[in-house]
Amino acid sequence: MRIFATFTYLRTECSKWPLLAACMMMAGNAWGQDFVDVTLTAFPSHQAVIESAASWGDIDNDGDMDLIVAGEVSLGNPQTILYRNNGGVFTPETNLFVNVWKAAVALGDYNNDGFLDVLLCGQTQSGAPISNLYTNNGGSSFTLNSTASSTFTDVLGAAAEWADYDNDGDLDLLITGDALAGESTKLYQNNNGIFVEETAISSLLEDVEFGDVAFGDYDNDGHIDLVIQGLSQKAQPGVSIIDPFTGLYHNNGQGGFDPPTFPFTFVQEGSLDWGDYDNDGLLDLLLTGVYQLDTITKVYHNNGGGDFNDMGDPFFGIMKGQASWGDYDNDGWLDILLVGEDDKGMVAKVFHNETASIGGQGGFSETLLNSALLTPKDLGATAIWGDYNGDQKLDILTVGRIDTLLTARALHLYENINLSPNTTPPAPVNLTAVQIFDEVHLSWDPPPGFAGDADGLSYNIYIGTAPLQIDVASPMSDLFSGKRRLVKLGNVSHGTNWVVRELAGGTYYWNVQAIDADFEGSAWNNEESFVFVPPMPTFQNVSSTAFPSNFSGRINGGADWGDYDNDG
Repeated sequence: MRIFATFTYLRTECSKWPLLAACMMMAGNAWGQDFVDVTLTAFPSHQAVIESAASWGDIDNDGDMDLIVAGEVSLGNPQTILYRNNGGVFTPETNLFVNVWKAAVALGDYNNDGFLDVLLCGQTQSGAPISNLYTNNGGSSFTLNSTASSTFTDVLGAAAEWADYDNDGDLDLLITGDALAGESTKLYQNNNGIFVEETAISSLLEDVEFGDVAFGDYDNDGHIDLVIQGLSQKAQPGVSIIDPFTGLYHNNGQGGFDPPTFPFTFVQEGSLDWGDYDNDGLLDLLLTGVYQLDTITKVYHNNGGGDFNDMGDPFFGIMKGQASWGDYDNDGWLDILLVGEDDKGMVAKVFHNETASIGGQGGFSETLLNSALLTPKDLGATAIWGDYNGDQKLDILTVGRIDTLLTARALHLYENINLSPNTTPPAPVNLTAVQIFDEVHLSWDPPPGFAGDADGLSYNIYIGTAPLQIDVASPMSDLFSGKRRLVKLGNVSHGTNWVVRELAGGTYYWNVQAIDADFEGSAWNNEESFVFVPPMPTFQNVSSTAFPSNFSGRINGGADWGDYDNDG
């Protein structure tokens, strides 16, 4: 049977406390071990690394998840490896990318051609930092995009993520890390495949290294927001000049972000992950890291209106690792995978979401048999969910150091053998597009008759200039089956509306799919279309305010603009 930790932690609207819950050991909440180690059969040839980054993605669009891993394989020897998935057995390819450690790997279809491209940051063998973008050539090879790469600030101790922050359909890019001259955080706007730094936004964002970033629409207003954490050298309210930082940046919907607010604990050397653990339709935040000497793992409940509530400390606090949301037992509720270093050593834990069984209060119990199976890791450990064998159940991949010796490194893949089937949601319905001046507002209704909790679904859209085209916005999903090519939330988060901007005049075709708690995509609905008509410019007479000295009109005259006093 599945053995739970003795204590379950509950959240209420006004308080939080540990509640003794021996009843969680009862048969009604007990299952067997859910995972088995399949590393040697799935990875007959592999390299284990530290100071790592890893990401699942269907690189060649063959329907199964491939894997990219970057890190240090031996002292001073980094490596970046693509493992191609061939029926559940992975074959390494080692000459596609620059070799880095202290790395970040971010997959995304930046040019809307339907194939996942690769952003790779980190420290090379020479010690130099890099930030390279590789364009996917139809799944078989990659080409370094030297123009974009030369635009990006080179960093190590990096974090990076793709998101369409300006709602124009293509993926923009955020990169943080150590640029040797100091910490760096830069946002690059994607203009049809050409990247330009948004300097006004970059100057607003905190410069950090050895941290993490996460995009998510936490207020469901149709604009992607941002949270950043890491080591910063800027002064913040109530902290010293050099200290951890965690800031929440609200997207103002006008192509920028508001100044940061600080609802979360300041940390560095940690991780961030958005997910709706209580299925109320609002993104909550899973955060790990270290503040001074305290290792931290926290879940922040989203109460709406920008207010977040700290659930307390039911978890092992970790640093130099990762915590991730994922529904491993297909019950429709996000569970937690946690691997890293606490104040006593290395840990690897799986926590089951007990929200449904304890009256919607929100709580997690450690599944001791699953935790016992996992090999603890630290030193830049990676811990990610992914369905490597296509059985619609989330498996676990971990990479990192397994002993205090720097040479003790390991990669482990744990296959999910839980017997609970996944219920993939139906397609969303009632797709609607309305033009409001220079924007198009897309909306839809959740899937009808979904056996799970529809409030916990995220959504994924595509937009094209012809039927079944994705040249405006890529879903990173198969257009016929709906099968996802990434293990993450949908590209428009949890809301049932999205705003599209900066469109040229013409007819557009679009669709939306639902994404469930184990990141499976629904089928698509019938494709819809809309016609965008660029609005005519409007003018307002401001003569009296612009010319308060009663500038009089002339006949048979002329006028022209010019900076006569050179004031800009």
